[in-house]
Amino acid sequence: MQGAVLAALAGLGGTVPPVASAPAPRQVQPEAPAVILTFTGAVHGFLDVCGCPTFPLGGLARRAGQMSAFQRRWPGAAALSVDAGDFSDFPGPGGEVKTRALVEAMNEFGYRAAGIGPRDLALGPAVLAELRATARFPFLSSNLVRSATGTAWLPASHIVETGGLRIGIVAALRHDPLANWPLPDGTSLVTVDPIPAVARAMKGLAGRTDAVVLLASMPLEDARLVARRVPGIDLVIGSHGGTEMLAPVAEGTARLLYLEDEGKYLGLASFFRPTRPGARPTLQIARYALGEEVTADARWEAYTVEAMARAQQADDASRLPPPPPAESRFAGVGACAGCHLSIVEQWAKTPHAAAWKTLVRGDKRAQASCIPCHVTGHGEPGGFLDERATPHLVGVGCEACHGPAAGHLADPARPYGKTGLASCTSCHTAEMDPTFNYYQDRQRVMHGDAAP
Repeated sequence: MQGAVLAALAGLGGTVPPVASAPAPRQVQPEAPAVILTFTGAVHGFLDVCGCPTFPLGGLARRAGQMSAFQRRWPGAAALSVDAGDFSDFPGPGGEVKTRALVEAMNEFGYRAAGIGPRDLALGPAVLAELRATARFPFLSSNLVRSATGTAWLPASHIVETGGLRIGIVAALRHDPLANWPLPDGTSLVTVDPIPAVARAMKGLAGRTDAVVLLASMPLEDARLVARRVPGIDLVIGSHGGTEMLAPVAEGTARLLYLEDEGKYLGLASFFRPTRPGARPTLQIARYALGEEVTADARWEAYTVEAMARAQQADDASRLPPPPPAESRFAGVGACAGCHLSIVEQWAKTPHAAAWKTLVRGDKRAQASCIPCHVTGHGEPGGFLDERATPHLVGVGCEACHGPAAGHLADPARPYGKTGLASCTSCHTAEMDPTFNYYQDRQRVMHGDAAP
């Protein structure tokens, strides 16, 4: 019966009381919280909005604007922020620039702790150690250890005292027995089972906190198991693989909320001081979409533009690709016109031909996640680099669907250019083009004998 009541309260956004053998007296909740804790997870290095065409969300400028709105609403509340992990961009020159810019922003936003996830570890322990040196908040993980000794590489927990409350923060990431991150001394980092690791961290916090938050960079079911097996956790903030929850769910003594990735949402946990001795603070938990209705902070808009430009410059400077095999080179649409002029003329009237222009109009030329689907051969040997180096590959040209054409030009009799469902749906995804229907929309670009 008690479990059903807890689940019902969580589903309605109510406050879950501590587990007890008898019903506790109802607390009268103050009008304003003592502490407002904002949180993010799986940001994946996104400084700007996500770039989705239908409902673009996220970005540092909107995050800053929403945080300011919370503080204006509750001016007497203490404010702090945490991140559940996987905040980093991809490894590489541009990705590292964006990750460093993100950590700098987290410093300014008042982050007090961040969990570490596999995406962060992909940068390598050396880069992660450099980031730790610039962060004004600790990186945490209870189950990331040195393989040789089993000792922790990062602090397992951290206590923040603010607003008259002591909030303990513990972090853990998914246990992957095959994962191994080399250290400069020849040893490596590995993960261990998060359940005993979190239990040890909780034991160290016993009697020292008023509430405990777990930063969980792991699948939702793994986090639910930790919350079920380890008592005393009040809130689990999760990040993993785009998992999204509309409202928190109850598990054990905790309530769990996962935010979708790329910084599209901002979570808010409001802590209210207990009104009777010995009670835990009460909690209200919600998530906020960082959409166009959020007033973006002008300072952070300028910061984002500058950081994205630096990331692009870093990527440009690092591009010295080996020359591809002759048959794998991209030739550009102009090379196709000699034999297929009517098809090229037809292509020129399709949205594919103008794909790059849509990025230019939306000022998204520096957004790495958008570029591949608006050019030809991005990320492939001999493919698009930038407008200056490879102007012939701007837009979604013939080779974006049919593949590099140099081999076909050398020997037109060879089989070449078969396309299908996979060719289209790599870019026309449910998120980026929710109304796309392959069997209908392909009629808009078919040509030659197959054209209607």
